[in-house]
Amino acid sequence: MAANLSVLEPDSMQRGCFPDSPYHTSILTGHMWVHELLHGNPRCIKDQLGMEKHVFQQLVRKLFTLTQAGHTRHVDLDEQVAIFLYIMVMNLSNRKVGERFQRSGDTISK
Repeated sequence: MAANLSVLEPDSMQRGCFPDSPYHTSILTGHMWVHELLHGNPRCIKDQLGMEKHVFQQLVRKLFTLTQAGHTRHVDLDEQVAIFLYIMVMNLSNRKVGERFQRSGDTISK
């Protein structure tokens, strides 16, 4: 039996333990989630991002006009600010925030 395991081991190591499949599979992208927060119940945005809708929108406008902050190729400024605030309010790991926003750990940590 040990011989059989050693024969299977290299093949299983190449493929990894899990089949290749997307990790982020939520139907709600980060952009869509931020949109839902901005257009949904006002308490939700306060609970999730720690500020009311008008304050969030003012913050995004100020960042855009007073700094070099702006949209990137894949993540708009609203979502970037929401990611930052969500991390601060919820105190979650990059992996959990990445799952919420359907983004890679690299994107979350930038």
